[in-house]
Amino acid sequence: MSPNSYVTVLYPKNILMNPDRASDNFILGPIRNAPPYHEDVIDTCSRLVNEEEHEVRLRINCPKRQEHMVRGFSISSPPSGIRRMCTRQREWELDTQESAARSAGLLFFLVKKGKTEFRKKVYGAITQVEFGYWLARASVDKSLRIAFYSDGIYNGELHTLLYDIERLAPWLLPMHTTLESICAQSIAWAKTK
Repeated sequence: MSPNSYVTVLYPKNILMNPDRASDNFILGPIRNAPPYHEDVIDTCSRLVNEEEHEVRLRINCPKRQEHMVRGFSISSPPSGIRRMCTRQREWELDTQESAARSAGLLFFLVKKGKTEFRKKVYGAITQVEFGYWLARASVDKSLRIAFYSDGIYNGELHTLLYDIERLAPWLLPMHTTLESICAQSIAWAKTK
């Protein structure tokens, strides 16, 4: 690993404003009733950056709050700098997604439902809103960096989502089927920022 490389995680509602030349990605996908894939993504990105010969500075914007993580992981502390606090998590998500789409990418995780803890939540509802929004934008802007991962199950509508990608933005395919593959894509984007 390059001595100047690092991976750090930013949680809602902080936006780091310092120009530390880091690349941002954003983890998109279900949170409520989902398996703990956020932790797996962070671990995988961290491992891949550690294996890199070239400098990689990666900030992972994770919408799953730190207190809701089911296990810990080893990452660097966020670099110091001026922070802007958003009043709502959704404001933070929209702002950080916008910058990530032109940096280390928007990483969509379309995964099967975990155990049902939140009975009143429709699994993946906001994810599908975000999917539609970013797919529509990508259909007219090929410069957006968007990648999709699925375990092949999701919520019974994966075939429909794949059809929509194929029809509106086929250059975003193939869909990633391993965490290593989608995380490696994000790191490749980070190196070309």
